[in-house]
Amino acid sequence: MGATQRLAEFIATHPTDALPDSTLHAAKRCLVNALAVALSASRARSSRRLVEWAREEGGAARATIIGSGLRSALGCTALVNAYLVHLQDHDDTHFPTVLHPSAPVWPAVLASAEQRGATGRETLAAFVLGLEACCRVALSVHPWHYDGGWHITGTAGVLGAAAGAGRILALDAGRMTHALGLAGTQAAGVRESFGSDAKPLHAAHAARTGIESAALAESGLTGSQSFIEAASIVFFAYRF
Repeated sequence: MGATQRLAEFIATHPTDALPDSTLHAAKRCLVNALAVALSASRARSSRRLVEWAREEGGAARATIIGSGLRSALGCTALVNAYLVHLQDHDDTHFPTVLHPSAPVWPAVLASAEQRGATGRETLAAFVLGLEACCRVALSVHPWHYDGGWHITGTAGVLGAAAGAGRILALDAGRMTHALGLAGTQAAGVRESFGSDAKPLHAAHAARTGIESAALAESGLTGSQSFIEAASIVFFAYRF
């Protein structure tokens, strides 16, 4: 069993009750921060245009876009909310890797939880496990990945989003592995985009890709079962 399968098994099977209360409390703090910065960012020019785009796109009204009153399709909601969380760069930061984990993970988890009617404790646990997944991947490739020009919030964050959404969907270890593979092959984001409206789109793309990958894996689609260990050689940890 490789790294991808071991991580997937941990995400899928780790008991919610085994998570310390202090960890769940920290997850609540991350959520408060994410909601606060998203509400603040919702008044920005680019945010208003993105919400309007979501309104025009339409789709099944399954989850709520923060600060707008608009309900949209899961992927669209996750995308816009992640954009809002990361726009001002005040979202929480994993300082060892400069990954912003809440920006891709919380929007994917919240949209999934709203649509599935998950409990608060289930939702917090899904976020914790998603955050754990993307932070561990980020640590495994830091600093070469970021120094090589990749934006780690987008590239590692997509795996956390898939993990968190997959946990809400109660994916078993096999399907969780496929969710990670489906999400990982769509990882994107380069630091060249910093300073433009495209930067928060990295977190947005990660959130949407993660939630959609989890749903696709639930439906039976397959992805690489060894994405993380393979990508660490050919993509993530390439040294320039």
